[in-house]
Amino acid sequence: PIVFENDNKQLYGMIHYPASQDFLKPAIILLSAGLKNRVGYGRLYVLLADFLASKGYTALRYDYHGCGDSEGILSPTGSYQEMHADITDLVQKGVFASDSIKAIEVMKKETGHSKFVLCGLCGGSISSLYTAIKSEDVVTIITQIENGIKILKLGSLHPTRDFNYVKDTVRGFISVAKADA
Repeated sequence: PIVFENDNKQLYGMIHYPASQDFLKPAIILLSAGLKNRVGYGRLYVLLADFLASKGYTALRYDYHGCGDSEGILSPTGSYQEMHADITDLVQKGVFASDSIKAIEVMKKETGHSKFVLCGLCGGSISSLYTAIKSEDVVTIITQIENGIKILKLGSLHPTRDFNYVKDTVRGFISVAKADA
């Protein structure tokens, strides 16, 4: 486990290390889909992080502030319905990008990596876009958003859920894992 701080809130995560470090390969940061924590739907992020580590990649999965085990409050009353509505708006506005920037800084210090791939489903895709435009350390992103979208406008309130295309996203993760560097 790893604990790091952003904006006076403790964020919790897990780093999955490969058997031997290859600093030519970028480290992978898995960004939460939203209210789902660092484990992901059906433990998807645990399985992906373990798979990536088995292929020689260092991977981090962590909870945004106000989600999972991380500190913070996303809605005034804490009701699930309020948080669900609020988190969609927060994701669309890029609120979690600062958490991801801090995660990159921590990974640089903890692992020695200097380049990163951001990966996310749904809200994690949007957060990866906001983070990538703020960090030169991000070499690429793997996203799964909505089928048929040719242009993505940051801040758009269009829904990002289209789980018919999760298979394509997993194919992207596997391609990264099979790549040489």
